[in-house]
Amino acid sequence: MGNRHLLSHPGLCREPPPPPYNGAAPPPNSLLSMPLFQAEDCSIHYVDAGSGSPLVLVHGWPVSSVYWTADIERLAARFRVLALDLPGFGQSSCVAKQGASSYQQAHRVADFIRGVAGGPVFLVGHSMGGMVSARLAAAEPDLVKRLVLVAAPIEGATALSPFCQLSRWAWARWLATLLLKFQPVRRFAAPYFVHSIGLPDSILLQAALASAPSARLALGALTSEGDRSDVAVIRCPTLVIAADRDRIVASVQPLIAKAWIPGARLEVFRDCGHCPNLEHPEPFHRLLAEFLAE
Repeated sequence: MGNRHLLSHPGLCREPPPPPYNGAAPPPNSLLSMPLFQAEDCSIHYVDAGSGSPLVLVHGWPVSSVYWTADIERLAARFRVLALDLPGFGQSSCVAKQGASSYQQAHRVADFIRGVAGGPVFLVGHSMGGMVSARLAAAEPDLVKRLVLVAAPIEGATALSPFCQLSRWAWARWLATLLLKFQPVRRFAAPYFVHSIGLPDSILLQAALASAPSARLALGALTSEGDRSDVAVIRCPTLVIAADRDRIVASVQPLIAKAWIPGARLEVFRDCGHCPNLEHPEPFHRLLAEFLAE
């Protein structure tokens, strides 16, 4: 595949590009070389691996497609895996001027699916990426064959745990995006996201690469936008994955998804924090394979 790097674009990584990605399993603990998709108001970098039915992976706040590195290796054996950097994160362009609401991001991901996948996809979203994916599935039903929401907030007013709800305040969002630029702070915060493992350094680094203005807008949207009625119109088969030790997303959120998305299936991982795919990869991928094969 071709690789295009716009290193002069605001919000993009300005380090020399890594070696070209060859379409096989992504290298561990590295920034991936990715092609570029030009959306209506931003550029989106993504990983394109494997072949078969397209499966789109959407990461959470404040990381990037690197979050899915280990999953891409597994999934690329059966699917064409498209893991994108949401605008404002990773190597995608900054969207501080355009806006980073979950509805705007859903519109951009829909453009990406049309332009890169060329048709309906299996859609998997984690955390903020789950909120974006739910908005997309509701607004663009013809683009989503099956939907998987992993530790995903649904309703902005009750989206996050009590401590994380501090991010509803502008000063807290500003402070969070500032402090995440520092490695000791990222290491200190990491145990809040996981319960049984440590977060890989490659994922922690992504928090420092996010465009701070875009990340602040996205975090504000995460805690203020939408309500449960938004997802009531989703018609595709939906799997909701929750975790009993999640300290980021409020425990009511998967219950809202289960109750309001018609026919949604809820699975709860035990002794697991906010990242089920990282903490319990074997059962996570068994569940995912079973659901996508139905």
